Amino acid sequence: MKLNVPIIGYILGLIFPLIGSICIYYILFRTAYSFDGYWKIFTSDYDRAAKALTLSLLFNLIPFLYCNYKRYDQTVRGIVSATIFPYFLLFLLYKFVF
Repeated sequence: MKLNVPIIGYILGLIFPLIGSICIYYILFRTAYSFDGYWKIFTSDYDRAAKALTLSLLFNLIPFLYCNYKRYDQTVRGIVSATIFPYFLLFLLYKFVF
């Protein structure tokens, strides 16, 4: 399977922030909220949701730096587009609209 394609990067760019969100829960919110309550933050407390989303987006640096080191330019393009379109737009909605 060819790894230097944008769709692989897009999938990685969608999965790593989800993994990062779970890690953020265990690092920051485990003592204050249950896991179900943590996911309810994303629909009720938009300021905390924007902070958690921003921290989880940092986990996209892992595949980004790896693929950049390996010179998988098309995969890097997919990771960046997955970061910008769904997650960054969701962050803008949380921060400035809601």
